[in-house]
Amino acid sequence: MILEAREVKYTYSDGTAALKEVELNISKGQFTVLLGPNGSGKTTLFKVITGLIKPFRGEVRVEGRPFEEYTKEEIYRKVGFVFQDPNDQLFAPTVGEDVAFGPVNLGLSRSEVELRVKDSLDKVGIPNLANKPIHYLSYGQKKRAAIAGVLAMKPDLMILDEPTAGLDPAGVREIMRLLVKLNREEGITILMATHDVDLVPLYANGIFVLYEGKVVLNGTPQEVFSEKEIVRGAGLRLPRVAHLAEILVKKDSIRMDRLPLTIGEARRMVVSALKKDETRYEK
Repeated sequence: MILEAREVKYTYSDGTAALKEVELNISKGQFTVLLGPNGSGKTTLFKVITGLIKPFRGEVRVEGRPFEEYTKEEIYRKVGFVFQDPNDQLFAPTVGEDVAFGPVNLGLSRSEVELRVKDSLDKVGIPNLANKPIHYLSYGQKKRAAIAGVLAMKPDLMILDEPTAGLDPAGVREIMRLLVKLNREEGITILMATHDVDLVPLYANGIFVLYEGKVVLNGTPQEVFSEKEIVRGAGLRLPRVAHLAEILVKKDSIRMDRLPLTIGEARRMVVSALKKDETRYEK
């Protein structure tokens, strides 16, 4: 496991129990989604995992070692965190300077820093923005710049808090394609938080459902969304395609072996069901 959270508990000063003995296990190389409604504890859990706040109870392990055993430099090389709002992360005058900040603070040579900045900006698709002032960027460009800053540290695990928040549909698609590319081609383990259930089946290998500070469900997308009542009880809904399939089964007697989660799956199942009905009718 690249990341483990064991019985993590966190309570805010006003008495709000944000995390209640959370258990989390993330395998190396996976694309995992932390799914939950607003206020479920996703951001708090990420802050604990990345060391921004300390849990009241429990521990976080990175590659089998307790978080506390790592130096800051070591953990930055292992785990990168991308904030939900890039304005909370970007601070340098230009994109290039911001991306260079981490490598510079690692004490890397000038040539290595320049190489990492160029490589990171290339990977996120904004190589031409190195000298552009941060305040002139679009929101989507800021998201990419924030990801580039994390990439420049060459982490094994990248954690992203609501990376598609505030983006239009085209921007969402571009960011998700970027994350999939980083996962599959660069071998970076991805853990992202979202409440957008329609995104999950398209990209995730695994899901942890967080509700009121507890992990109430985990598994593959098929396993998780098959537990319809638990998903709905956690303040979420089924993906639109799965909900449509559910209605077709109940109202129109369309037979499906399992719950489809994508348009492609639904189309194949409906076509197959219709063909079977035609065959029975002909006989």
